[in-house]
Amino acid sequence: MEQPKRTKKYWPLAVFVTAAFLVIVSFNLLALHPLTAGAASKVGHKTSANPEYIALDELVKGLQAATTEQEINELLFSPELINDDGSLLIEIFKQVDQWKLKRAVLYQLKNKLFFGQHNKTELASFFRELSKSSNLPLAQDALIALVQAGEKEALKALAGHLEQFTLAAYPDGKYVALPWEISRQIYKEYPQSITAKGIRAYEKISGQPFFDIDAKRFARNYGDGQYNPGKEIPGWLDWLQKYPGHLATDSAAYRLGRSYEITGDYIQALNWFFTAINSPNGAIAYDAQGRLLYVIDVKMDVEALKAALASTKLKAELKPVLEYSLAVKLARAGQYQNAVRQFQAFIKQYDNQDIFVLNKVAEPTGLSETQNSWDFWSKVKEQQAKITELSAYAQQIAEIENAQESAPLRYQLASLIYHDTYIFYNHLWQGNRIYYNWLGHINEIREQPKVKAELQNYLKEHNNYYQALEMFQELAATTLSPDLAEKVDFSIALAYAHLEYYGQEINVLWTEEEQLRLVAEAFQNYLNKYPEGNYREKAIQALIAYGLISNP
Repeated sequence: MEQPKRTKKYWPLAVFVTAAFLVIVSFNLLALHPLTAGAASKVGHKTSANPEYIALDELVKGLQAATTEQEINELLFSPELINDDGSLLIEIFKQVDQWKLKRAVLYQLKNKLFFGQHNKTELASFFRELSKSSNLPLAQDALIALVQAGEKEALKALAGHLEQFTLAAYPDGKYVALPWEISRQIYKEYPQSITAKGIRAYEKISGQPFFDIDAKRFARNYGDGQYNPGKEIPGWLDWLQKYPGHLATDSAAYRLGRSYEITGDYIQALNWFFTAINSPNGAIAYDAQGRLLYVIDVKMDVEALKAALASTKLKAELKPVLEYSLAVKLARAGQYQNAVRQFQAFIKQYDNQDIFVLNKVAEPTGLSETQNSWDFWSKVKEQQAKITELSAYAQQIAEIENAQESAPLRYQLASLIYHDTYIFYNHLWQGNRIYYNWLGHINEIREQPKVKAELQNYLKEHNNYYQALEMFQELAATTLSPDLAEKVDFSIALAYAHLEYYGQEINVLWTEEEQLRLVAEAFQNYLNKYPEGNYREKAIQALIAYGLISNP
């Protein structure tokens, strides 16, 4: 269940400490098993006399047959290849022909060159030769490896390469990853390069340093206040024309998207976030994808989504994203029959397709459920089934004019919503919405009036406990049978209690103290009305658990 707990007050710090720990561990893995002459000598082919030798052809076949990144990594991080001094990996690189394999093997070779203690001469020679390749992404990755290994001439060659070709992309569309430290070196040491000129032009439009390390040491101005749409929209459109393929393209496209978002032009905002995700460098991809989903899921209502889908300006890749989101929004708005029809149309057209944003950008911490484990299509079909149930209840309720007579059905509908935390969830988030709120700095600006209002409306529409709470409260105002009245009052208390688990998210509606007061009042109200009620013991235990009364 995607909920932050109140007990996790230091959650952001935990995220970054854990992330740093994972990075350190991954680096240490590369340094484990020091390469000895004995270990390195076991690279070759099996023979009857030496059955323990690694079979090169078997490793290549295994990699070629791998269908997932996990399978590839398991082979590349096998003890044989961790102990390899680079020779075997070089041979594997030469023999594999799939781009994802070449890139994965090359990454391992770069780590060997940078962190390894043996065979640096052969590895450096391999990268120097590769840097002369006519294959642009391989040549650029090779130059980056040499720069990271400390070769000064490689920086000059890389600056020239970028001047001539800009950042290159592999056949699958993934751009070469240029570390910011190297970008900054080029910026400082080659001020007349296209790279440096583009960065200076970027800084003039944004009014901010391009490199975070060059920013003044004060709290950043997160939120809309750091953008100037009147200046930035024409500025970025001109910049993107002048510096195509520049390493700052993703950041420029992101800022352009944010500027359009601030003006209310959500279609152009989404288009430019899409461009940022798919642009060179990729440093801003996670932020751009998160913001794209934030605009769709938080800021756009049913009518805005319909208007965007009807527009010829919307990028085609975004259409299924909005079509699914419209189905979810219709369900949140209580338009269950329309939602069911929208779900049916979406699934019929796109079932099991890898629509945009699915498996596109991994969240950087590795701490939440990842795209690989989030079965989008299964969850969407489960969601459709639940919304279909809601629709059936709603149709039955609509046929009953008397509110008292329809009360049992309305209670069942509210209970169905209460018991499913993902019934109104937009599964395009793939379990990462809470993480984006932290890493995308949403939580840091949630007290800004505009943002607070957005988050209040969002919580009321997407949170199943809040929706159920409102339905229970509406029922409580109706004349009910004694049994149903007791169930409703206890359900109100439970809904308040479950909302408490949403921590900071619920604080846009109530402070922590107010939330605890509401929980206490709801359970106490139940006990006052039903001193011998069916749920008396549970209500007392709840109050004890919250520390609101002492254990008798």
